[in-house]
Amino acid sequence: MSVVYTDNYAAAFNQTPGKLIPTKDWFGVVRHVVETYEAVALAAASSINVCRPPKGARLIGGYIAADDLGTANTLSVGTGIDADGGVAVVDKFLAATDFATAAAKVDLLPIGKIAAMGYEFDGETDLIITGAGGQHDGTIVFVGLFACPN
Repeated sequence: MSVVYTDNYAAAFNQTPGKLIPTKDWFGVVRHVVETYEAVALAAASSINVCRPPKGARLIGGYIAADDLGTANTLSVGTGIDADGGVAVVDKFLAATDFATAAAKVDLLPIGKIAAMGYEFDGETDLIITGAGGQHDGTIVFVGLFACPN
């Protein structure tokens, strides 16, 4: 049997003097965003700006829920263009997910998106929902949890 340590635990407790761990990584403040959008004839490939998390905020969880949005319709969750003019990554937190056949609730950051867990926002990049497929009609709800340094 072994006893092993995560990176921050080892830095804080397995060296002298121990290192102070930034609150964005350990025991920071968790803030939330709850947003609703009522889609009425929303064109395919449209983006919905949900929020602009403050500098240092890290997405640690959440979900998106929606009505049956119509035939062949999907939603993805990602980032808009960043402060440096970088490319939007519309599926950074959730790949295109089917909301076409029935109402659904889907967790953000599924197994395939583990690299995006804890993505740190720069204070100038929007979190977006992007639709694909056909015209979207119905209610879309976003709930996001962010670890914040203050």
